Order: sequence, then structure tokens, then C-alpha cells
Amino acid sequence: MASALDLLTKNLSRVVALQTRLTKFVMDDRCVAKSENSEEEEEVDRDLEDDEQDDQPLVSQVDPSAIVVSDSIINNLKPLVCELCDYRCAQQSALKRHMRTHTGERPFPCDQCDYRAGKLSNLKAHKKQHTGEKPYACSLCEYRGNRLTHLQRHMRTHTGEKPYKCEICDFRTGATYNLKNHMATHTGFKPHACDICGFRALYPSSLKTHMRKHTGDKPYSCELCDYKASYPAYLRTHMLTHTGAKPYSCDICGYRGSTISSLNSHRRTHTGERPYTCDICDHRASKLSHLKDHMRVHNGGGEKPFACDHCDYRAGKLGNLRTHMRKHTGEKPYACNICDYKAGQKNYLTRHMLTHTGEKPFACDQCDYKAGRLSSLKLHVRTHRGVSYRQK
Repeated sequence: MASALDLLTKNLSRVVALQTRLTKFVMDDRCVAKSENSEEEEEVDRDLEDDEQDDQPLVSQVDPSAIVVSDSIINNLKPLVCELCDYRCAQQSALKRHMRTHTGERPFPCDQCDYRAGKLSNLKAHKKQHTGEKPYACSLCEYRGNRLTHLQRHMRTHTGEKPYKCEICDFRTGATYNLKNHMATHTGFKPHACDICGFRALYPSSLKTHMRKHTGDKPYSCELCDYKASYPAYLRTHMLTHTGAKPYSCDICGYRGSTISSLNSHRRTHTGERPYTCDICDHRASKLSHLKDHMRVHNGGGEKPFACDHCDYRAGKLGNLRTHMRKHTGEKPYACNICDYKAGQKNYLTRHMLTHTGEKPFACDQCDYKAGRLSSLKLHVRTHRGVSYRQK
């Protein structure tokens, strides 16, 4: 059995050989060639084998100054450094691939659409969107993804895990891209600017997505109806109107939502959290849309920039105008999955579904009365105040 000293000296010789190998890797540009890499690796491997077969003590063969490598072994294992951030790697190809995150270069094009990828693996994953392949299934809901990383990220919506933490404030998130976007609020680093408005983005892809607000481009189409969307997330949310799926459930009450954002918004009704703050007054809101509505108080009150071209209706939100337009077009995109009922507004469908479930979510706090509609509850409450139903 080898002594502890023999094992130590052999390990030290391996470290010295590795340091020599990495030094050659950095200093010699020709090491990028695969054939020369292979020859160098074989040479180092032969040197290590010879060292292990040597019967003489190895302490005298080790340069004492080389032992310093143990203090910086991590840096030596990744000698290549990005000039724009703290990224380190051991291979030129990895550094070249990383630099695309700064330059926005996307050399791998999709042959079925205008998508381009910075990594070949991303292109392969993207192509599954065209084939419909989603091999990664959630064991807790109906979610399926075309990447394992997407499934892992989705699982955090069930567990509540938020492993990525900001080093400057208390922000935590379950996705790395959310953390990168958040860090830009501290650093202000958003190099990609829109030439139409003041929008700035951290990534070129984010700017490209933003530009659809100006161009009106809607490249994502529903296969079941004429709906088109500007963003994949909007299309995924729309598809739930056909399937009726609500995979996200509240762990406090019986609420179920079709998106994680709707569930998070609902949870604030239990916690009372209001994370959106007005920078002019003390107003706080539980939803970003509510804060935007509030900001109109400071911007002139009744500002309604979106006008109907069929009547005098005006709206403060584009979404409200779109909902109003269905009164003219007769469009009813929200369909019941139990009967033939269709609605022009989502809340109408939600109210209709109560006729199937028998659920009465609106309860009187003075007696046992429950109602399926808030308006019915308001009428009932008047009976406690001695007010007639017909009395205004």
C-alpha cells in the first residue's frame, strides 16, 4: 500500500502537469486545432503514466514554486476571461459562444421561420415548436415542455423555490433571466435602444420583441381559431380558452388560474401585498395594471387615448378597446367546454361556469346567504339595511 507521502507527491505532480498543460493552452494559439489538442493531451497522459510508474520519491522532482497553484486552482482551470464581464472558461469555443451574449450574434438560423439562435442546442430546442414535440411532462399538472430546463423552471411554480438571489437587494427569482433583467435595474446596463420610443433592453431579442408593439407584427397563430399573438406567452394563454385548463391552484382557497401570473396576482388577495408603488404619491397597487390606471390621475385624469372607429367610445387601455370592439364584430372567443355557450368577455364565461358547478363564491357577512354573482349579493345586502330592491 502506498504511503500517504507517496499519494501526496503523486497528486502534486498531476497538478504541476495540469498547470503546464493549461499554460500551453493559453500561450499557444495553435492549441485551438483539435488534432494538436489531442496530441498534447496524449503527451501529458504519457507523462502522468511515467510518473506513476516511477519507483523513486517524487518530492525532489516537484518545483516548490509550482505548489502555489493550489491557491488559484479554480482560475487556472478556467484561464480564459471575458473582457466584458466576470465569465471564465477553459476553452476558446466556450468563450466565443459566451461572447454572443454581449454581441447579440445568432449564427444558427431556423429553416422554417425567421428565428436565429446563439447556440446550436437552442436551435434544436426551437425546432420542437414546429414539430409540436414536448417530451418533458410535469407530474403535478398538464404542463409539457420541449426542454428539460423549462420543466425544471416550471416545477418551481409548484414548489415556490427561488434559488437565484440578487446580491444588492432582497430580490429572489426562480429563473436566471429574471435575475439578469432585475440586475439591470441596479446597473442601468441596457445597451439596446428602440429608435421610436425611449425603451431600452438588456438583450437584442428583448428589443426585437418590443418592436412588435410598434409594427403590430403577430407571428404566432392559433391552430383552432383566427387568433394571432405578438408573443408566444400570449398564444399559450389563449390556448387555455380552448382547453379550459387551469393548472395553477391556490393553496389557501379553491381558486385555480390558467397562468402563474394570475395565481400570483390572486395570492395577493390573501397576503394584502401591494408591490407596485407610485413614484409621485403614496399609492400602492397589487397589480401593475392597477398602478397604470392610477397614474392617469397624475397624467390628466380622464386620459383615454384609444378610440373606437365605430362609435364615440374611448378607453384608457388598448385591451378595453379590443373588448369593446367585440360588441361591433360579434366575436365571442371565450367558449364553455361543457355546453355551447360563448362569450365576448372572459368574466362572462367565468360567471357562466358557475351555472354548471353550482358554486356561489359571494357570501354575505351577516347571514348564510351566498350568491353566484356579486350584483346579486349587493342586492341582498340591501335587505339588511332595510332598502327595497327597487329603491336607488
